[in-house]
Amino acid sequence: MNKMDKIICTIEWAGDNWCASNDTVDGVIVATGKTLEEVKKNFQEALDFDVAMAKENGLEIPSFLILHDYTIEYAYALSALNKSFL
Repeated sequence: MNKMDKIICTIEWAGDNWCASNDTVDGVIVATGKTLEEVKKNFQEALDFDVAMAKENGLEIPSFLILHDYTIEYAYALSALNKSFL
């Protein structure tokens, strides 16, 4: 079994909603949501959309993204931790 690639997604509290972004995958993938569950779901959908658009435009895409052979690891920014625990 191969080791899965990992996408690091940073979760922040943006005042009125949650924001998720990453530096792992090329391109800008950002999502927002009113709840943590919603922002995580929206991030996955944004990632899937980005991959589909890259594929449609003939861009090179890492195979782990095409095969969904990755895990998403969530890192919580201080703003998210403050919102969650205060």
